[in-house]
Amino acid sequence: MRRFKNIILAATICLVIPTAFNFISYYGYVSTYPAKTFDVESFNENLGYGVYQHRVLGKAILLYLNEIVASINFPQNINTFNRIREFLEVDSLSLYHSFFILNTLFLCCTAFVLYFIYNLKWVRLSEMEKILSVLTITAIISLSQFVILPYDVLSYFFISLAVLLLLVKKNIFTTLLLAAVVVLGSLTRETIALIFPLYIVMLFKKDEWKFNVNKRDLFFFIIIFTAIYLGLRIIFGFESSFSGRILFPDNIISPQNLIGFLFMICTSLIFLFNEQTKKPAIIFLILSSPYFFLILLTGIMFEIRLFLPVFILLMIIMMISRSKSGALENNQIIKKESVQTPL
Repeated sequence: MRRFKNIILAATICLVIPTAFNFISYYGYVSTYPAKTFDVESFNENLGYGVYQHRVLGKAILLYLNEIVASINFPQNINTFNRIREFLEVDSLSLYHSFFILNTLFLCCTAFVLYFIYNLKWVRLSEMEKILSVLTITAIISLSQFVILPYDVLSYFFISLAVLLLLVKKNIFTTLLLAAVVVLGSLTRETIALIFPLYIVMLFKKDEWKFNVNKRDLFFFIIIFTAIYLGLRIIFGFESSFSGRILFPDNIISPQNLIGFLFMICTSLIFLFNEQTKKPAIIFLILSSPYFFLILLTGIMFEIRLFLPVFILLMIIMMISRSKSGALENNQIIKKESVQTPL
């Protein structure tokens, strides 16, 4: 009975609710974001240059899905579909449906991996804390998809999977599997490199957290990422992906960008104000500063998706810190004493 309950709970948290989140995001309202990428020709034109051309895996999967979806006769007289098609100025919604399928599939996969992470035996959080943590991450991912791209959600899946492989017991199989995840993540989006600051934090906290991490494996994964990174640029060209794209300071001071920037700052403060999370979070954010510097110069702050890889990893750091510290035990002891001691 308990096993059946756990299956239903996992399916609800990792399949039904994330799918509902994304369905509402894609079909409940339509993004007013100006990117025109919802037919194959404009998609290839807009995502075929600069940094976009190096993010090959998500694009390949999306175009493969589109071939399948385009062969299916979806009902054309649904009012919602008609309004979306007219707003996007496209003849067919097959690519838009393909975006929904791709990003919903990997949103659910990300949720399953996160649910597994939060239910590792050593994690000492309450059942509701675990559930709300996974739902918070999936809800914010879905909210961020007013910018619809084929690689963001896929990259969150690979980051989450990499974290899981870092946290489980190490052997040659998990090391090689993590190397494969780094390869696939590097072909998806460069943000897979943010697992390296997390790995270094785990090295700093090795005595306290007691994870089987070492510098040799870290260098091995960095070499793999660097090889893929350079290889893609050899294939597609070394021209500067950010030439002419320095947006600072307009990408912060305009009203909508200021809202996104404040979201990133205030979300980070949540982790920095937590006593158990503060030190590892500071180390992680300092080590991740090159990424922040890059998006500060060239990113559009309103696109909160830029911060989500950092947010996911900070949530993981908070989970580890709370589980590995004695704070939870101390809180329980204080609560018991306060109950037993009459006022």
